[in-house]
Amino acid sequence: MCEAYDRFQKGNLMLKPVIAAAAVFAIALLTSWSCQGSETVAPEGAPQLPGPVAGGHPPSYEQPVQVTDGKYVSPAGLAESKAVAGEAIADEDSKEKFKGVVSGIRLYPFGDADVMDYCGTDDFIGFRESKRLTFGYLPPGTFAETPQYEAVCPDGSAAGFGQEFVGYNFFFEVWYVSGEPAFPHDASTDRISTSTVKGETAVVIRPVTDDGVGSSALIVATPKGAFSVSGHDAPLEEITKIAEGISCEEC
Repeated sequence: MCEAYDRFQKGNLMLKPVIAAAAVFAIALLTSWSCQGSETVAPEGAPQLPGPVAGGHPPSYEQPVQVTDGKYVSPAGLAESKAVAGEAIADEDSKEKFKGVVSGIRLYPFGDADVMDYCGTDDFIGFRESKRLTFGYLPPGTFAETPQYEAVCPDGSAAGFGQEFVGYNFFFEVWYVSGEPAFPHDASTDRISTSTVKGETAVVIRPVTDDGVGSSALIVATPKGAFSVSGHDAPLEEITKIAEGISCEEC
């Protein structure tokens, strides 16, 4: 298993013992990008990239950095919610995961062979810090686990960019991926629907329970790709508020 994936998993176990399960979207992207990047170098004659590029693993803070005051406690992250959700989780785990296109966004299960080609026929060459996203809302007591960062293609363009966050008893990620609107997930057909985010159609992946246990996401196609907010043990209402507050001129 590649270094970046191993680092991210260890970080989750040390920093978030109550939510040590793999992150919904970031894990898939980090694994794909990092396992490519750890074995690639910039080709001869490639343009000079602004800022440092660290092949193999994205930047992260030594300790999470608090970015909003207060403390939001997710009902899905409470022990009593977990205790009553066991049957629902087991039932969801037994179902076939959805694969197909919804509102122009291709959804594919984790581990599917038909993954995205982030840099066309090339592999990305590393990561660098980025400031392309603006957040109008983050839950009270949110900590950033990473700065904003992007995965860099050999031509200097960004294959995608985003940031990882953790709350009191939940976590979430915001990502933009250029090119084909696509999203890896772990949901069965009956958890997938559509809604709107700032007037645009969004694909909704509902959590396993109504109070938010399990993974959830909102994915919105943009003129140049797609952005998503994905969470674990975060109610869909919070994920929606985060998505409604995102601004991205380059998306």
